[in-house]
Amino acid sequence: MLADEKMMLAVEQSLKEQGVIEQFEHENGPVRGRMMITIGEVPENLVFEVPEGFYPFIGTFDFYDSQVGVVFNPATMQAASGIWTTPQKSDAEAPDRSWIDFFVQTLVQHVQGESFGLPVYSFVTDESDLTIVPSLPE
Repeated sequence: MLADEKMMLAVEQSLKEQGVIEQFEHENGPVRGRMMITIGEVPENLVFEVPEGFYPFIGTFDFYDSQVGVVFNPATMQAASGIWTTPQKSDAEAPDRSWIDFFVQTLVQHVQGESFGLPVYSFVTDESDLTIVPSLPE
């Protein structure tokens, strides 16, 4: 389940109105899934203090009821924790390793530097992804 389904739908609707989704699907096939990256909380059972400059980034999916997370510093590109998964409901299946890898790859590619835009929105086909990152005002 996505962290903010309403926001994801609003972004997707805006991209559809601009023809971006149509062009992307024309080149890569239909969108089959969505992922969001936000800042969240370290699960209580991990008992982990987030170091200065690090953030607990959370990946959520529209096709899994579990989230993945990592404590990461986008300025130094270093992780301060391992990857964790947290069920969003009691009978949730953990994400497949390929989706955990996609979360990490997307985080590293799109969240860099001391200032960064969030949430990150990814639209995924069988062939590719379209990842949208809000830009910060200059």
